[in-house]
Order: sequence, then structure tokens, then C-alpha cells
Amino acid sequence: DPDGDKVRIDLPIAHATVKEKRGEIYINVGRNLSPTLRIDGGVNYEFSNLTVSGDATADRTLKFLKPNLTLDWKPGGGWHTQFSVRRTVAQLNFYDFISFGDLSTKRVTGSNADLVPQRTWEFRATVEHPILGDGLFKLDTGYDLISKLQDQILIFDEAGNAFSGPGNLGTGKRYFATLTLDAPLGRLWKGLRVKFDGTLQ
Repeated sequence: DPDGDKVRIDLPIAHATVKEKRGEIYINVGRNLSPTLRIDGGVNYEFSNLTVSGDATADRTLKFLKPNLTLDWKPGGGWHTQFSVRRTVAQLNFYDFISFGDLSTKRVTGSNADLVPQRTWEFRATVEHPILGDGLFKLDTGYDLISKLQDQILIFDEAGNAFSGPGNLGTGKRYFATLTLDAPLGRLWKGLRVKFDGTLQ
């Protein structure tokens, strides 16, 4: 306060204990369909029980199926292509369940006992080909479809005070393309090599 005395500011979920029991089982299979074509796939099953106690109480069981499929094709002429789709589930950060304040920056971050991990369907396609001997041309493209997108949201305490804290939004989408070029130009100048990486998303 103005007199220099310390004044307690109550935060939502300032004292809590978070516990998680988690396990995962998986199976992967793959085989060559031809000398130039291979397919690999599998499925992971993740399960966890999450409990929050203290200033807030929450108890929930989470279960996720995470399939994956990859198609690898080498059509010849040095070309190599790969297509894949998989589902991923982010891991929760336990610190997101506890509120904290930074007095030096006068910043308070709230907590969220109802936070759940975001889930993503990832689609990927890659094309690559050697150039100029040991050089490389590579193009990676991708699309992510995210549900329960995790970001900062407004969290209100019982008194109606608003805090910024972690939470789940709706659906998110991401598109990207990455081009990689590695060109040895020793014919022009001994030891010369040019590399380029560019991403658009």
C-alpha cells in the first residue's frame, strides 16, 4: 500500500495440488507394398486421471485414440515423397493450474482447474530430390486441425475480478509450406555452397 506495508491480494487457485496418473499403449505395423511403395500405420491409446485439490477441486478421466498412417513412395529418378496423417494430444503444464503474480512487472496470471489438452489432426506431405550431386531440393507442406485450442482467456474469480490465464478456445487451423534448397556450386567457385530455407504459413 502507499505506506509500504504488504497487503495480501487473493488470487484464484493460489494453493492447489495437481496429480496425474497416466499411461499409454500402442501398436505399429508396416509393410512394403512394392519395391517403391511402403505403408506404415498404428494407433496409440492414451489415458489419464487428473485431480486438482486445494482452492479448487476437479477430478476427470481423459482418454484419447491417436491413430497414424504414413505412405512412403519413391517413384524413381531420385524423387522421394511421403504423405502422413496422425492425431496428437498436447501435454498439460501443471503450472497452468496455479495462479501467480510478478510484483516487478505488476502482472498476474490466473489459473484454470478445468483446463484440458488441445488435440490436433496433422496432415503432412513431403517431396524431395537431390540436385547438383549432393545438394537437395525439399518441399514440406502441412495442415493442422486443432480442437480445444489452448490460449490465454479471461478467468473470473468469485468476486468478479478478471484475470488472464490459460484456457481452451474453439477450433484452430494452420497451413504451412517450407522450401529447403541446398545447392553445391563448386563448379563456379571452389567450396561455394548456397543454402535457402523459407516458410509461409
